[in-house]
Amino acid sequence: MSPLVSIIVPIYNGESYMYDAISSVLNQTYKNIEVVVVLDGCTDGTEGIMQKYFSHDARVKVISRENKGLIYTLNEALSLSSGKFIARMDADDTMHIDRIRLQVEFLLKRPKVAFVGSSIRRMSPHGKLGWPRFVFGSDKWIRSSFYFGNPFCHPTVMFNTQVIDRLDLNYSESFKYVEDLELFYRLVLKGYKVANLRKMLLNYRLTPEGVSRKFLTEQKAAASTVYANDPLLSSCKVKIENLYNQECFSIDFFKGVVQLNVQNLKLRYLPVFPLICVSIITSLKLILKPTLAK
Repeated sequence: MSPLVSIIVPIYNGESYMYDAISSVLNQTYKNIEVVVVLDGCTDGTEGIMQKYFSHDARVKVISRENKGLIYTLNEALSLSSGKFIARMDADDTMHIDRIRLQVEFLLKRPKVAFVGSSIRRMSPHGKLGWPRFVFGSDKWIRSSFYFGNPFCHPTVMFNTQVIDRLDLNYSESFKYVEDLELFYRLVLKGYKVANLRKMLLNYRLTPEGVSRKFLTEQKAAASTVYANDPLLSSCKVKIENLYNQECFSIDFFKGVVQLNVQNLKLRYLPVFPLICVSIITSLKLILKPTLAK
């Protein structure tokens, strides 16, 4: 029998887009799923939509309570999940119809991989599809790309609970706005193998209310704390702010890239070739098309 997949969906006031999001989950070609929806103190019509359209589906588990914030809600959803695999999903995005099937097949073939994400296609608030965001696929390249932004798109990730210790699979309340980056980076530092599928398995909606737009300054500041004890950054005194989430190419970015690669040649902290290539690719993206790096 196909392993059970738990799909966790935290929702706070999601009435505008949640119908499409949940529908895309329930219409997956992979059928052995449970959908864990936690309503985090919604004050709009979210609960009514859940009741009207999805309450009849036995695969959907809904928890509604007072507002406790995203990080608490994510951890609660994880604790309520019973699947071998746990997939993330947001209430304003839509899944490719084969997303779950393809990620399950990948993890079954590679039993040492702790979690896998995918590429995405950006989507406007009105559902118009835009630029793709392709991600690095292999473990070595992903590790190298952490210095230039989050190498995973959070709502594309699927965790293998038989590989990751349950004590490790939790979001830290200390890293508001970058709880996903902190979790991914922490797991990588602990030696877990990771991967991305190059196929675009999610349409990622860009809205004015999104964390990366509404709290961009706070997010960049919080990201620097994630890398506070990174041995490569500390050894070459490069500020992560000069590398992370850059919107355009700059002298500080260029200096930081050079220092990072020179020091890595000395320490061999990361595989040399992937880091050099990731540095060049990221630089070219910023020079030729700054919007693609956002």
